[in-house]
Amino acid sequence: MYGLFLLFAMPVIPHFVSSVLIFLFLASSFVSYVKRKNKTFLTSFYFLSTTLFFVYLLSLTYSENLEYAIKKISTALPLIAIPLAFSFFSTEQLNFCRTHLKDYLKTYIAAVGLLIGISTVQLLADHTLVELFNAPRGFYHSLKLLYGMDSLYLSYHLSIAVLFATYLFYISKKFWKAIVAFIILASLFIILLYLGFKAGLIASILSFGIISILTNKWKLWILFASMLTLLIATIIFSPKIADRFSELLIVKNEASIRNTSTVRSDVNQCTFLLLPEAGFIGYGIGDGKAELQECLSTVNKDLANRSYNTHNQYFSIIVNVGFIGLTLFLGSLFILSIISLNVKNHLAITLAILFAVWMLAENILERQGGIMYFSLFTSFLFVINFKTTRKLPLLLSHEKIMEAINK
Repeated sequence: MYGLFLLFAMPVIPHFVSSVLIFLFLASSFVSYVKRKNKTFLTSFYFLSTTLFFVYLLSLTYSENLEYAIKKISTALPLIAIPLAFSFFSTEQLNFCRTHLKDYLKTYIAAVGLLIGISTVQLLADHTLVELFNAPRGFYHSLKLLYGMDSLYLSYHLSIAVLFATYLFYISKKFWKAIVAFIILASLFIILLYLGFKAGLIASILSFGIISILTNKWKLWILFASMLTLLIATIIFSPKIADRFSELLIVKNEASIRNTSTVRSDVNQCTFLLLPEAGFIGYGIGDGKAELQECLSTVNKDLANRSYNTHNQYFSIIVNVGFIGLTLFLGSLFILSIISLNVKNHLAITLAILFAVWMLAENILERQGGIMYFSLFTSFLFVINFKTTRKLPLLLSHEKIMEAINK
C-alpha cells in the first residue's frame, strides 16, 4: 500500500517510470488478491470506472485505421489498469486508503511544489526574472518543462494541488495546520493566476465554490470569496491577465497562424459538421482524428498540418464513439458522483467537476499523462466509497463438499 505514494509523486517522475509504476501497482494488487483467503472484487466500481475504455474497445470493430486505433487503445490502457488494481483491494486496504487520505494528498502537493521549483530553476537558466515577469501571452503556453511536460499540464497540476490543499485546510483541526494549508494553497493559486491559463483558473474557482456549497462551512466560504476577489481584482488591474480572459477557450501556438478567435472558429466549424455525421456510434477510435483533419484541410491547411484536435473532450468522444459513448461515459461519472454524495465524499465530487471543466477546453483523455492522472485520482477517491463484498466461489472445494455431505 505504501507503493501507492509513488503514484501520487508522478509529477516529478519520468513518464516511462510512471508507466512501470502503474504496472507494478496492478501486479501487486493482483498478487495480494490471489493470496487472500477471502477474495473480494469491486465489480460495480470496476465497470463504472472503465466504461469509456470498453466503449473505445468496441469501436475497434468498425474502425478502418486499426493501426492508429490500437495505438490509441494502448495510450488509454491506464483507464482500465488503474481501476482494475483498485478493484482488487480488500477491506483492510480500502481502510488504509481512507485513513491515509491526507498523507496521499500531501505527497502530491509536495511533488507539485518540487515540480514548480525544478521548473523555476530551468527557466532561470535561460531567462531573467524580469523577462519571466514581462513575458508575452504565448510565452508560458509554449514552454516545455520537466521531462517535456506541457506548461498547460502544470496549470492542471496546480489546480488539483490547490483543491487538495483546500481540503486539508477544511479538515485541519489545529490552527497551525490550517495556517500552513492556507499558505500553501494561496501560494499555488497565485502561481496559477500568474500563468493565466483560463481553464485551470476557472476550474479552480468553480471547485472552490462547489466544495464550499457541499460542506457549507464558513471558513471555506470566506476562502472562496477571497480567491474570487483576488481573481477579479487581477483581471481588472492586470492588462495581461485580462487579455488572456478575453476569450473563453484557447488553442495553443495560434499566433503564428491566425488569431485565436479564427482558429477556434475553424476547429469548431469542422467539429460541428462532424458531430451529426458521427451519430450514435461515431467514426471509431481509429478514424475520428482523420475525419477532423480531412475537414480542417479544406478550411485551413495550416491547422490540418499541425494536427489540431477538437479541444473539447466531449466533442472528441462523440466523434470517436458517438453520442452513445458520451452518454455512457457521463452516466458512469454521474453514478459515481451520486454514490460519493451519499457518503459525503465531497472531495471526489469536486475533483470530478474539476476534470469536467477541463474537458470543455482540452482533450485530456487523449494524452497518456492526462489519462494517468484522471484515472488515478478519480479511481482512488471513488473507490473509497465502496464496501467490499465477499466473492462467491464458482466451484466448491473438496473439503466443503465433504463437509456438506457429512452434515
